[in-house]
Amino acid sequence: MGPTSDHRPPGGAGLPRRRAMLAGAAGLAGLLGVAGCQSAPPAFDTRDEPATGGVPELEAMLARRAAALKSKDERAFLADLDTSNADLIARERRLFANVTQFQFRDLHYITAKANTVEHGGFWHVAPVIAVMRLTADAGPGGVAPGEAFQYKLARGRGRPMIADIVPITRGNAAEVAGAVDGAFANAPWHSTPLTVIQSGNVWLAGDASVPDLARYADAARGEAAKIEALWGSRVRFPGHVLFFTRDRKRFRAWYEVGDVDRFEGLEIPLRGVRGGGEVYGEQYAGSRILVDLAAIEKWKDDPRHVMRHELAHAVTARASAVIPGVGWLDTPRWAVEGFARWVENLEDPARADVQRAIVARGVRAGTFTGRPPLSKTFYGPDITFNYALGSTVFSFAERLKGQEAAVELYAAVIRYSDSTGTPLVEAPIFNAICRRVMDMDGEAFLARWAAHVRAGA
Repeated sequence: MGPTSDHRPPGGAGLPRRRAMLAGAAGLAGLLGVAGCQSAPPAFDTRDEPATGGVPELEAMLARRAAALKSKDERAFLADLDTSNADLIARERRLFANVTQFQFRDLHYITAKANTVEHGGFWHVAPVIAVMRLTADAGPGGVAPGEAFQYKLARGRGRPMIADIVPITRGNAAEVAGAVDGAFANAPWHSTPLTVIQSGNVWLAGDASVPDLARYADAARGEAAKIEALWGSRVRFPGHVLFFTRDRKRFRAWYEVGDVDRFEGLEIPLRGVRGGGEVYGEQYAGSRILVDLAAIEKWKDDPRHVMRHELAHAVTARASAVIPGVGWLDTPRWAVEGFARWVENLEDPARADVQRAIVARGVRAGTFTGRPPLSKTFYGPDITFNYALGSTVFSFAERLKGQEAAVELYAAVIRYSDSTGTPLVEAPIFNAICRRVMDMDGEAFLARWAAHVRAGA
């Protein structure tokens, strides 16, 4: 996984809809929590020596579990579990009920990188990576989202049984052997009973706090279709998955996004794994959206606009640069959030007027520097201004060259990252992008944009 972005109320009510904060981005270190329903990890002592390779019996169990998910056979899915572990049975029943409501293109397990430790009468095998590629996902060469687990097998009791399955998450990665950065098992389907609805190429999943899930289906499908049309033939995912809740605690726990009470929605791009279990770092393999209906209702916002903002991130995520493990050195936040805010307001002149007013206030207050906001401070005290200012880059590009040019400017920018001390707009590649898309060099474009902003955007 990589960076995230969110959706914040557009009128400066104190809450951004930042894009989605990619769960797994290093920049989220202070925001991440631990999803529930996890067993305590086994404590290995220094006498335990890991052995490379798996347990043959486990390979057969995993094959049976994958086949059972594909055929929606719950009895077979649970057959190799130790029935004395009631928590394990409950968790796996919930997982089975949740994931079998989605459509999958591929389901299998990877043990190529697993180590096995014998301890206390059990085999502990990790990482066992579950590849769960939805029909909404896509990656080059079979790369697909994966989730890492530690399997605990009981031995010496006749045939081995699965005594426990520990999802490896960012929250417990330091304590559980076999963590795979970028393949964390922190999806909502592990922790929460879900109802899933399909609407075109969009899947909506809601918890018990969303009995009205169906009311959002048509809007989600319609917004996705509009943004896909705007994006055109550029690379994107074939579908989209949105998780809905009115439970603020649950919203924070899903994907371990942590303290995000200011946000109404989040988009989480997912990194994928190769056939040998290596995390793929060149392109995202999927995207998930979280929608906090409690926040939307509290601030009297429109769920359609929140979904439109997050879907703007999701539709375009596959085309963006993936810069894992380097914190704020990722696609420029002014572009990521500014584009989504611009898309959000394309059909709503009144909301666009609100953004212009926010920019005008910032200019009068001396907040505007003449350059797009820096990624490192984008989500700081001036976040409301930064969202609105970022959107003006694309509204100005549209004014100069048309809507397609504005989209192409964004598509070109997100292929690159900011670098230490040098924002992308100061780099030679930005000149090349502006010459190709806007028929002027980068400095000329920024100068004209800054004049436009100071004149009232």
